Amino acid sequence: MLGVAAWVLSTAVWPETPDRSDPSAGYWSPHARKIASVAGADARPAWSPDRTRYVSQDGGGVYLGVGRKIVRFHVSFTPNLVEVLWAPNARFAAITGSDGGAVGSWSILLIDARGEDVSQRLKLALRKKIHLPAKCVEAEAPNYAALRWRGGDVLVVKVQVPPHSNCANLGQSVEVTIKVSDLRPIRVRPATNLKRRT
Repeated sequence: MLGVAAWVLSTAVWPETPDRSDPSAGYWSPHARKIASVAGADARPAWSPDRTRYVSQDGGGVYLGVGRKIVRFHVSFTPNLVEVLWAPNARFAAITGSDGGAVGSWSILLIDARGEDVSQRLKLALRKKIHLPAKCVEAEAPNYAALRWRGGDVLVVKVQVPPHSNCANLGQSVEVTIKVSDLRPIRVRPATNLKRRT
């Protein structure tokens, strides 16, 4: 979490029409895969495009599996509100999850193929580039999620003032395209659609 009321990163918008016939399609992005668990069992994994790695979730948090090696990330995502968006070249996985149910707070866990968490560097890069002030009575936790990959290391993220907040500009958002390999924002543009998939 950024913990700064002036920045809210979220993906409540996407240009594609979601495929509602695919129950494994992501909650925020139709390109992502949900990792839902059933009756307390481990969630089914979301495999990388080259089928060499997977991301899943259990009671201990989210984890990356590479062969017999497991790398754990202690994040407090709500079970069944987690989706994985793999880069086409399998170098990165952007995992969007909520720590407070369907209304958020939503955030991205960004990991590389080795299992390094680069989420904090991503947040700092976005915060430097985006000027979307949250006009709030009280500080609001940021929401953000990954929309889609463009090539192997260019990620599109939605940045949004929470739509359920005490902020005067609730729901205001922008779409950010960022090169993940060097965390360089490439483009910032206003979002047009403020609805999340249901």
